[in-house]
Amino acid sequence: MINLIKEDQLSKTQCKLLEELTLWLKDHGAGHLSVIVPVGHGTKIVSYIFAEKQKSRKIIFLSSWRNRIFQFEEQFRLRSLPCECDTVNTIINEKRETLKNAELLILHNVNFSDRRKLDKYIGENTRIISFIRAGQELFSDADKDFNTLAALFSSPYLLYRTGKLIDIRDSLFASEAEKMVIDFQLMKYKCTFLEAANNQLRESDTQKAKEILRLNNIVALQNDILNCVGIPKSELLNCMAAIDERKKQLLSSYGDETENCEILSQNEITKILQNIREKYANRLAVSTCENILKESIDESTWNKLDESTKSYLITARYTFESMLKTDTSLSMDYSGVCLLITKTVELEASKRFFIGYQQYLQKRFRDDYGKWPKVMLYTDRHRGITKPTEIFTLGSFVNIAKIDRYNISPIFLDYAKNILFTGMPTEKVKQEIERNCNFIERLRVDFRNPAAHTGSFNRIKATQCFEYVIEIQKMLQKMLQNMKF
Repeated sequence: MINLIKEDQLSKTQCKLLEELTLWLKDHGAGHLSVIVPVGHGTKIVSYIFAEKQKSRKIIFLSSWRNRIFQFEEQFRLRSLPCECDTVNTIINEKRETLKNAELLILHNVNFSDRRKLDKYIGENTRIISFIRAGQELFSDADKDFNTLAALFSSPYLLYRTGKLIDIRDSLFASEAEKMVIDFQLMKYKCTFLEAANNQLRESDTQKAKEILRLNNIVALQNDILNCVGIPKSELLNCMAAIDERKKQLLSSYGDETENCEILSQNEITKILQNIREKYANRLAVSTCENILKESIDESTWNKLDESTKSYLITARYTFESMLKTDTSLSMDYSGVCLLITKTVELEASKRFFIGYQQYLQKRFRDDYGKWPKVMLYTDRHRGITKPTEIFTLGSFVNIAKIDRYNISPIFLDYAKNILFTGMPTEKVKQEIERNCNFIERLRVDFRNPAAHTGSFNRIKATQCFEYVIEIQKMLQKMLQNMKF
């Protein structure tokens, strides 16, 4: 039997939270409030009683999980509440119009992907309260025990007000104005907690020292949320300058050897941006970018990708989002973002069109190198020196797959039919090979080569690269979707 808790049974902390929620609703128009609360502090109970006090409003409770909805429905029945409740997917697919008319949305356990979907359909005057378990999607990988960390809080809950953002956890997408609001709230909390810590330092009590530890953990939480906003503009500008300088050095060293210069530019610039991401992107930022990418290329394709490929794509997305928020003059060089994307395609193409093909040839012809395609051997094919993996670049694929402009290599076609596209009719396999040749050549000529040279590679070009490979034409997904591995 469910125990129906009433308002007079709430703890002091729960009563204070209920009071603050009521004041926020009274004092603010449309907007979002993120409530971060440690596990076990009864946020669902507070939200039910809060809904009781707002019976006259049109309220919808939402969650990403069906079992939460069953809990809501039972409470609403017992409390005779007229609130609606549903999963995000159900309300978007079947009751979309109700979102526009809702006065208040209360979110419990709504994941990033669902928050992103919701944002498109919420009415302009709708207010949103999002309840977050402390540590959920927020702390870095170093903080293993979220619940233990949450228990260190000196304050049982934290409130963050945002404008366009549906949740404080989505601060990677904050505009410059929104970022300033978030910064202000973070500084307000820091000042409050640090002042309290200084007061505690005046006393030598051991218990007070523990309180200081709790306060420091609060400050760590603020920093983690701030890191979600993205790479600072000053760091981005330094990074762009370093990339430009490295391009000039490579061009000076390699002169007319443009292919070598382009390959080295791609490889070295991706390392620079990977290091920047490791410095600034926390667990939440990485998870956010990963979810965006999964939505764009679908999860089955994402699961086929090598871990290093996923890492490059996440870095590309994270860097791109950071640049979009700071490039107010539209003057930044986006070549590094583009080279990260071309590098991901190169890695996945190498895995299937070079390494896999090499293994097939080894199994079929063994050391009889006279039968191997010449393009797969380092020098004279009779010497038995096969090309190493690092030799493969975007420019290699057409030479491997085709014997001339119009004809596919018979041996590569056999490999594609028997290994890559098992069970697919020959003509269909040929179409797949031709499409991939065209895709990789366009990527190389239109995006990688220009991005590897000096000169500005602007936002429009970088957006086109993202759209071509990931978001609109989805060529990476098309390349991999019919392959067996």
